[in-house]
Amino acid sequence: MEVDSQSSPEGVITLLHQIAAAVKKKDNSKLTALSRYNASIRNTLSSDILKEVCCYHSSPEALSWFPREEGVIPVNDPIFLPETDAYIVFLVLLYFTDQQRYDLCRDISTWAVNTLGKVNRRTLDPFYAKILFYYSLSHERLGLLTSIRGSLISMFRTACLRHDEPSQAMLLNLILRNFIEENQYSQARQFLLNTVFPPHHSNYQYARYLYYLGRINAMQLEYSEAYDNLTQALRRCPQTQAVGFRQKVYKLLIIVELLIGEIPERGLFALKGLQRSLIPYFDITQAVRLGDLGMYSEVQRSYKDVFVKDCTYSLIVRLRHNVIKTGLRKVSLAYSRISIEDVARKLKLPSVSDAEYVISKGIHDGVMDAVINRKNHFIFSRETTDVYATQEPHNAFDKRVKFCLDIHNQAIKALRFPDENEPVEEQHEPSIDIEMAIGMLDEGKDDDE
Repeated sequence: MEVDSQSSPEGVITLLHQIAAAVKKKDNSKLTALSRYNASIRNTLSSDILKEVCCYHSSPEALSWFPREEGVIPVNDPIFLPETDAYIVFLVLLYFTDQQRYDLCRDISTWAVNTLGKVNRRTLDPFYAKILFYYSLSHERLGLLTSIRGSLISMFRTACLRHDEPSQAMLLNLILRNFIEENQYSQARQFLLNTVFPPHHSNYQYARYLYYLGRINAMQLEYSEAYDNLTQALRRCPQTQAVGFRQKVYKLLIIVELLIGEIPERGLFALKGLQRSLIPYFDITQAVRLGDLGMYSEVQRSYKDVFVKDCTYSLIVRLRHNVIKTGLRKVSLAYSRISIEDVARKLKLPSVSDAEYVISKGIHDGVMDAVINRKNHFIFSRETTDVYATQEPHNAFDKRVKFCLDIHNQAIKALRFPDENEPVEEQHEPSIDIEMAIGMLDEGKDDDE
């Protein structure tokens, strides 16, 4: 893609001309790639560059939200298009977001949504979807998410009627985030039951969707489904960029894995860029692995603020039962006979009656194979059977086979075939593939917002 990576006004204007040319040809794939080309531009954006670009290539109406002290004097340009105007608005939103001027971003994005939302052009869709993201982000940073929920749902309905798939995917994620940030998981679940993610979607938008779906399933006690959703989200998200997103997914995935009774691999906590952020989750994993209720309580208390900030505290609280189950399993394997009082001391339970209740529940749930002697206050563990003589190996193998088949099916669905109406010489044009690859890499930085 022939664009000046130093983000000069001429480079941005060249990019706008490429957008205009792609609009004329109705080349939606190239427009999608161009809408993602922003990482190198973003690093060097300045108010001077934006002033010159806006004066050269924007309609006067597009500059009505600029503050007067910026000194922007719009001029008419004969090649004005809604797509180029939308991309300029997107760059301005990008710049002011980095400057943390969220009140101005709110005003600009609101103007853009109300104005460009009336234009029904499929070539505008990739740029309009970007503006929608900053529309929601600015309101979120100002604590006004609830006030735009109705507008987001209304715009989602319009996008569905227009078959605007980029906006559908973006709005679906924004609405789910809106519900989740207000802890309205039941409403989010109900919304999911009445919607379908668009078939032709951005890979990273789908990764976001899977993360939100996994979070909702985890809160609704659907841990197996949540584990599958989060695993797929990690496979689809950028593997070297979007570190913030990967941190969120890994934190939730660790807790979900613990809740389904498994221990995460130790190497997960040593991944590049994640070591420091996963320290609290490593400590809670150690507590669950050892079945140490005292250690679990200490970690929960020490890192409470971190867990609350990560929105995982309510799930951490649920792990107490798993810690007790692990401790009970270890006790039953180590002792053929032990008093209930000793069990209470080893598990650091407050009283003998609590220990007796926990043991009874553990026997009922199949955690331990034992019998309680209530007269003498002892428990007797029965002889352990060979696990390979049970159904457990079959269930584990069946689970792994389903997981592999799911990966295969997702890979088949992700295959892209050339359009039958597309000329043969354009089907294998290498420059388009390079542009798409650059765009996908550049999009990862936006996903951290």
